Amino acid sequence: MAADPTRTVNARLVFPATGKQQTLARVRVTLEDVSQADRAAVTVGSIDQPDVVIPADGLVLDLPVSPTVAADPRRRYVVRAHGSVAGADTFRAGDFLTTTALPVELARSETVEVPLHAIS
Repeated sequence: MAADPTRTVNARLVFPATGKQQTLARVRVTLEDVSQADRAAVTVGSIDQPDVVIPADGLVLDLPVSPTVAADPRRRYVVRAHGSVAGADTFRAGDFLTTTALPVELARSETVEVPLHAIS
């Protein structure tokens, strides 16, 4: 079964106040299938937003992510996010990331609040 292009997950990213403005080279949101505990998560959707400016008092940013697979009720899906100063996949001081995997349903469109934490 093909993915339904009308269904999206709206990731409402919540960046905390840090006291200084910061520019992230890239913010990436991923939808992952985490159904198998003994295997790495499988990315089933993602979006990259370049050049995101985080004001000193924080930011709320909505990014829609479309799944690349059809929803399967037997599977578990989560959303994660990483805001990278360098635009890299590795973490470093100044980056923002989720510290928990947030469950999401792919069978319907929904908004998921995604709190991010600054890495110091």
